[in-house]
Amino acid sequence: MRIDIIPGIQPFKNHQAIKIVKGYKRPITKEIANFIQSEHWNEYVYKVCRPIIHKTIEVSEVIPIDVTFVVSSNPPFDFTPKLPIISTQKISIEPFTGSPSRFIYRHVIVNNIQLSEEEIEEYAINDGFDNVEEFWQYHIEPFKGRILHLTDKLY
Repeated sequence: MRIDIIPGIQPFKNHQAIKIVKGYKRPITKEIANFIQSEHWNEYVYKVCRPIIHKTIEVSEVIPIDVTFVVSSNPPFDFTPKLPIISTQKISIEPFTGSPSRFIYRHVIVNNIQLSEEEIEEYAINDGFDNVEEFWQYHIEPFKGRILHLTDKLY
């Protein structure tokens, strides 16, 4: 499966590529080496950011066994080689429930277990968001999908 580093957004807007490099535990590819030498690299961000250790996709009948991160530039290129998916989990994101005049609840449910606020923040950062506020700005509609784990981390 091929995944744009940030679909529909400028490829380096919130340092997704740097976060992927930080979580990348394999020999450096030519594309990654070129990126590290480019104007998009930021050593400070690399030092302070948390790595991407999973990506979330919409529900699909076919669960991929590997993932390749792609940069949608002109021309597009594979940023990483195929990375094995260690495991998957079902996820449901419900940004708004109830009516606007009442309390608004936000839910993230993984394998039928509701995550706490702390777990939601951890999930969001591990998925590549800078913080939980950015996560909720992105997820304004209900979402069902799968978490593709690149490490042993589970929720």
